[in-house]
Amino acid sequence: MNIDAITGATNTSNAILNAVADAVNQAGGDAEALKKVEVAANEAAGENAALAQTDGIFYMVCDKNNAGVGEDGITYGGQNIQDLIDAGLVVKADTLEELAELIDVDPATFVETIEKFNEAVKTGVDPEFNRASFGGDFINPDGNPGIFEPPFYTGPRTPSAHITKGGLKVNTSAEVIGTDGNAITGLYAAGEVTGGRTVAGLLEAMTSGRTAGKTIMGK
Repeated sequence: MNIDAITGATNTSNAILNAVADAVNQAGGDAEALKKVEVAANEAAGENAALAQTDGIFYMVCDKNNAGVGEDGITYGGQNIQDLIDAGLVVKADTLEELAELIDVDPATFVETIEKFNEAVKTGVDPEFNRASFGGDFINPDGNPGIFEPPFYTGPRTPSAHITKGGLKVNTSAEVIGTDGNAITGLYAAGEVTGGRTVAGLLEAMTSGRTAGKTIMGK
């Protein structure tokens, strides 16, 4: 139910979710309980795992098929992959073991981790982090999902607090909801100041801002 925490659903999506919640409640279920299932636990597991890494550094790993590097060595973002490697932003290797050694990680543990991930992608079941999405499922040209075709790439990443996860509660008209559960007359909120979202930015700001504007103008 708490789709906002995963996809940053728009206010239109929220209206649909609210309708579903009403249906759940009318059927004798507990919509609020459903909203809490796995979302908070999944986010905490991933965040804590990242923060627990030595010096707060972790690595994003991909292979030839999902690294976004063209045959000409240019990334989908228009950068030369060799320039990124030379700058130490990307590490490249022909085997997972070599990649592990280049980033000073135990090769056996590293390979085991990749194998667990590949199995999770293949089955759609992630017993360690309960992920529901695998970034496009890592489907390779031969139809097999996972990270297994060289060359392999990785790069250091660090956690960064760049968005609020709390904030003001609003309804689908962008009106701020008070502690009594009712909309506060004349008070509206949009963007990251509102609660229940982990994916935001210009799209979220424009969508919720437009909704607030339309409500104020009575349209």
